[in-house]
Formats: sequence, structure tokens, C-alpha cells
Amino acid sequence: MLKNYLKVTLNNLSKNKVNSFINITGLAIGIASCILILLYVVRELSYDNYHQELDQLHRVAILDTPDNLGQGIASISYPAAEVLTEEFPEVEQVARLGQLFDQDPAIEIDDRLFAEDRFYFADNSVFELLTIPFLKGDSETALSAPNSIVLSEETARKYFGNIDVVGKTLLVNFNNMSTDYQITGVVRNAPENTHFKYDVFASLDNIFNGLPAGFADAMKSWYMYRFWTYVKLTPGTDAQAFEAKLKHIEQKYFPPTRSNVHLFLQPVKDIHLHSNLNNEVEPNNDIRYIYIFSGIAILVLVIACINFMNLTTARSINRAREVGMRKVLGAHRSQLMSQFTIESLLVTALSVLVAFGLVELLTNVLNDLTGLQLETNYLQSAWLPIGFVFLTLIVGLLSGLYPAFFLSAFQPVKTLKGAFARSSSGAGLRKALVIAQMAITVILLVGIVT
Repeated sequence: MLKNYLKVTLNNLSKNKVNSFINITGLAIGIASCILILLYVVRELSYDNYHQELDQLHRVAILDTPDNLGQGIASISYPAAEVLTEEFPEVEQVARLGQLFDQDPAIEIDDRLFAEDRFYFADNSVFELLTIPFLKGDSETALSAPNSIVLSEETARKYFGNIDVVGKTLLVNFNNMSTDYQITGVVRNAPENTHFKYDVFASLDNIFNGLPAGFADAMKSWYMYRFWTYVKLTPGTDAQAFEAKLKHIEQKYFPPTRSNVHLFLQPVKDIHLHSNLNNEVEPNNDIRYIYIFSGIAILVLVIACINFMNLTTARSINRAREVGMRKVLGAHRSQLMSQFTIESLLVTALSVLVAFGLVELLTNVLNDLTGLQLETNYLQSAWLPIGFVFLTLIVGLLSGLYPAFFLSAFQPVKTLKGAFARSSSGAGLRKALVIAQMAITVILLVGIVT
């Protein structure tokens, strides 16, 4: 029976090439658009998921307003890290990152000058707390000594053409002074899906080089919030309970003029989509946009399915005689519904295949236009066959059940006599689908304009 259904379906597709092309192409474009949007959503949701022991990693941020309301600050005071390490057994590790005020260090090599805006002064523990794999050098000691510097793979190749650079020196200019730094390591490039992208690390204490004594002391005080501070909590520590204990730091160490401060934790995995504080490492996204884009993906797919349903039912007169003949020859309505459903599933399967091809072709174009780094790794995934079957079933059944129900309901005597007329209920539903399609389109257009 299934073989017969497939044979009839293929014959119908080949006899109606133009209509089949329109159906497959329209559905494929809708599915491809949906997949491309979801690739972006998946990328945004994957931020910082590559870190080991991710659930234990947090950033300490601060509110410093009279009513403890407001936007907050992503960086905190320099001495907080030492207190966190010494006075809280729940803290397994602490790492600080800092950058210069209103300037980027300039690195000089053979009379060439490179300004690096992703240049961070850091504790050596940053390589253990965050997942930053070393390609060259020792991660345990790379930034332990003053005037030490670690390069990303891309930066090392930019400066020297290779990554065998440990032991070489660089002249670094900032704060009106030049200092020779020894390269102690090369790390893997920061992935695109991280809130913290880096090119160069230098020993943390070197950030104070060349500063007036008074200003350096101010940077090391509790008054200034200049250092992004990450903590790794011990396994089993309740982050919310630990956060409540930070009140101890607020009361004991902050000066009376900072009596309104409030320290709080941010899970590293949530920073990109749930943090919009002052002095972020880099601009973050907003989870609300992810919800919006997910909704757009669903609406685009719904429009494609409605379009498929309308095109299929619009050809009802052409299929009426076929249905009447089959019923006269003994076909039951359930058999006809199975026939039309299989036809819908086959068209959908072809559309999904075309959609995958379109996604592969358009991803690089979209990346070039937007600067994103969308990946189509799913095309090499072992889950691809499952995804293909799931997508085909969902879209095929969603867009095919109504046409199957509608076409299989034709009365054989009327259709064979040529007295077929569209039912008012069927026409009403088709009008409702068209109105829904137009409404969704208007909503999307208004969303784009606003």
C-alpha cells in the first residue's frame, strides 16, 4: 500500500511540475529562514558553555547607590579578591582582570606598532579558573612574575608568523613609559561564544606601572571599581547562600562613604544574556531579543505552512475527479487521507533537503554581512537524520493534515458529474488562513520598522 501511495505521489508531482516547484521552494525558503534564525539563537544561548565546571563559576559585581537600585557595575575593588580568598572557605579560586583608563597598550615590534584593545592585566589564576587552553608555556606560572606576557595564537602569528615565541620579548608602551615584557605562553584563541574575548594577557601588578603614586594607591583601594573579579566556588556550595555572606565584606572593609554598597554574584553562563551593567567587559546581548527572534522563527515557519496549505487546497478542483474515482473504486476516506498526508510528507522532506542546502549556501553570506560567526556543524552531526525526520514530520503534518482532511471529504457522485463546489466551511477556513498569514506578515513588518 505504501509503495502505491509513493508511486501516485511521485506521478502527481511530476505531472504538476510548476505547482510542485512552487510548493517545495516556498516551504524550503520558510524552513531555511527558520533554521538560520535558530542558528543565531543557539549561538547566543551557547555563550560561555565551554568552560569546565561552569556551574561553580561566578563574577562578583556591585551596586553602589543610596537605595541599592540602578544598573550596577560589573567590576569591583582591587583588594576584594584577597579577602574572598582568605576569609571565605566556599571560594576555591579567585581571578582578577583589569584594563587601562582610556587607552590601549601599544606593542612595538621591529618598528611596527600594534594597539591592542583586548589587552588584559590578569592574575595567573585566570587560566585555571576559566578554560583558556595553553598551546605553549606553563599555565601555572605564566603570569607569576612581573613583566610577563601571554599571547593568543592569532596575536602570536600576527607578530611573529608562528607560535614558537616563548622566551622572546616585546616592548609595551602605556602610561607614558615603555617596558620590555617576556613572552611566557601562547593560548588558544578565544571562542566567538564568550563574553570575554582576549588577545593579550600581562601580569596584573604591571597595570600600576607609570601611574602617580596617589593614583596607584587609589586604584588599589576599596573606593575604585576597576577590576573584573571571578570566583570559583567549591563543589556543592549554594551560590545564593554564599552571596548573602558577602555582606561581611560590605560592612567590614568598605569605608563609611560607601555604606550603601551591595555585592552580588552573576553566574558566568548568564552574563552574556542577563547582564547589562556599567563597565561590562564587552557589550552583551539581551535575553528578550532571543525570545523575539525565536518567535520570529516560529512565525516564519507558520507562514510557510499556511502558504503550503492554501496552495494545496486551491488545487482542489483539479484533484476532485481523482478523489471521486478512487472512492467509486472502493477507497475509504482514511486511505485517501493517508495518500494526501504522505504526499505532504514527501513534499516536506524534499523541502527540508533544499532548506539544508540553502542554509549551507547562505550562512557564509550572512556571516559576512552581519559579522556573526554562525556555524552549520549540525550538518555533520550524528543527530542530523533524527532532526531531518523530526522536522519533516512536524512541518509535514502541520501543513498537510488540513488539505488531506479537506480533499478526502469530496462526494464522489458530485465530483464525477462535475458538480463540485467548494464548501462554505472550507472557504471560510482558507480565508481565515490567508488573514492569519497577512496578520503575521504585518506584525513582522511592524517589528522590523520599529
